[in-house]
Amino acid sequence: MGDSIDRKKAFVGIQLNPTSFQDEGVPEVLDTVVERGAVNTIMVSAICWSYGLGGRAKPGNRLADHGSQEYLHDFHGGNFATTHPEYYTQTALGPLTKSPHYGDWDVLEAMLPETSKRDLETYVIVEESSVMPAFHKLPNYAKCTEIDIWGRPSSKGCLNNPDYRNYQLSVVEDLTKSYPINGLMWLCERVGPLNTMLQEPLFEDIWTGFYLPSGKPGCFCQHCQKQARDKGIDPEAARRGLLELAEWNRRVAAGDIPRDGAFVTAWRIFLRFPEVLAWQQLWLDKYWGIHKEVYGSVKVARPDIQVGFPTHPGVGFSPFFRADTDYEQIADFADFVRLSAYNFASGPRFENWLKGMGRSLWADLDGDTRYRMAGGMLGSELPKQDDMQAGWPSSFVGGEVRRAMAASKGNLACYSGIDIDIPSGKKPSSATPEGVHDAVLDAFQAGAPGVILARKYSEMMLANLSGAGRALRSIFN
Repeated sequence: MGDSIDRKKAFVGIQLNPTSFQDEGVPEVLDTVVERGAVNTIMVSAICWSYGLGGRAKPGNRLADHGSQEYLHDFHGGNFATTHPEYYTQTALGPLTKSPHYGDWDVLEAMLPETSKRDLETYVIVEESSVMPAFHKLPNYAKCTEIDIWGRPSSKGCLNNPDYRNYQLSVVEDLTKSYPINGLMWLCERVGPLNTMLQEPLFEDIWTGFYLPSGKPGCFCQHCQKQARDKGIDPEAARRGLLELAEWNRRVAAGDIPRDGAFVTAWRIFLRFPEVLAWQQLWLDKYWGIHKEVYGSVKVARPDIQVGFPTHPGVGFSPFFRADTDYEQIADFADFVRLSAYNFASGPRFENWLKGMGRSLWADLDGDTRYRMAGGMLGSELPKQDDMQAGWPSSFVGGEVRRAMAASKGNLACYSGIDIDIPSGKKPSSATPEGVHDAVLDAFQAGAPGVILARKYSEMMLANLSGAGRALRSIFN
């Protein structure tokens, strides 16, 4: 590429978890990722609940070529650092629970002296993940859940519930006041009521490869209904409209396409019930609202800490998720974002998304038309239609960087997430050392101020990690 980059100014993070330190040793892991990945920032998932960030490879997926060669079954999330109860007095959920895996061992106490020795910055990743069963064991959790359109409690905590919000804010206050960390990334991968109903079958137990279907669109708890009324939105009209849309989804997914077509019928529901779109916006308000509160809570405790959030993995290939994510607005309450433009994993995820669209909003269109229509909307060079398992071209990474940086008008550090062996379902990643190398170069050529090697070291193949390091060393001065 053109001019070289000052290594001290570029952000090069890697996501890893406590299990890697337990399996391989703290000094050993740090030395490996610095030597192979040329990283200068360690991003540890000290609070995690799922295999997406925690543990080794999910059972059934390919194990990495380092660390333990056995699956960590029954992964139980929680706090892998130390919980300080004094920060949790304003929530009925009580203090954050300690993960049972490694006793009293504190990942941050073990790691911070070693990162300091190596002049590495330390960022903490906090995973919200209220859908995980371990989370549901918190006291009073059942009182904090979302209520779906049928009046049933969901497995997810409502982001409008005061106890649930205060719990999440207590977690970040605890971490930022208790440890000398440099940054925090808060991860909350959720979908609104329309995201699922318009993009895939609602009533089937499927996994699209890029998010778990909510299955229970909402939320209609007392807190969400009050917020709606305060904004002049009729909750009952919104619920009736969503119920009609759910029935539309069931029929279309079963192949019972209405006489006027899937799209026209859905649009007719929106016209009859404009409250449906208002409810999606209400959901977005509470979703981004808690992000704002996380940012503010950290900055009050420690103004020097960098605070950021990852984008939803679907933003790169779904116009619906893209519409939910406004970088110009995010720049008002974040120092950085991690762009989840995972070019290898997004190939099969995009393929699954197109299949879901073919059984929902785009059921009127054939496969070729759906593929071309998505390309026209996204403005991206698509993966090969006959081999989406191979992933998107590396230009996908640079394209997402340019789009995010232009939208945020230079007011937000847009770090590109670099896909190193992220699985899609149980299929091994198509990542290669050259492919990772090219993705890193494309990110910096597009103007990214940094990259984050994702999604966790414990599933990365070492040769692919070295591909990132080779690219970085070629551009550092």
